[in-house]
Amino acid sequence: MAKFLSAIGFVVTEGSDQLLPLFSEGRGARVKRGNFEFNLEESKKRNQLANFNMMLTDLSDEEVARAKASGYKFTHTESILGECYTFEPPDCGTFVFS
Repeated sequence: MAKFLSAIGFVVTEGSDQLLPLFSEGRGARVKRGNFEFNLEESKKRNQLANFNMMLTDLSDEEVARAKASGYKFTHTESILGECYTFEPPDCGTFVFS
């Protein structure tokens, strides 16, 4: 997930401080985009996947272009609300850019 987030423009700092990983489960990373920040941690348990879903509505045209050029599979739809790009990261989940 960290590689995907980095490819679409988030700043990902793995093992960035003494609090990560928070639950002593595996590698931890601090993820940031502007003022939005969260911690991401992987599990040590085998075959355990957790869907990570996110919708962002304030991306610039440049950020959308970078995400589209990242090489990850996406679909594009249009509606009366505008354009919508749905990305499927390799670690499960869905990212929607609108």
